[in-house]
Amino acid sequence: MGSPSDYQRFSHATRMLPDESFINPWATQFELVKNARTEARRYLAELLQDANTSIGGSESALSLMKVLCTKLEGLYEI
Repeated sequence: MGSPSDYQRFSHATRMLPDESFINPWATQFELVKNARTEARRYLAELLQDANTSIGGSESALSLMKVLCTKLEGLYEI
């Protein structure tokens, strides 16, 4: 996240919500949205891999999971 002063700025910015003018510069500096999207995609990929192992031969269930994950990924771009 950065230095202790960066964390203090972040803490202050979260206390100021719903006024986003304090947190937006912090989020931009640390690429919060980009990093959150990357982590979410990584999580979905792991979820699909785990589902493939767990579900095994159920192609219809795995296909449905893939569709749902694709739809979720689309929401990350909003």
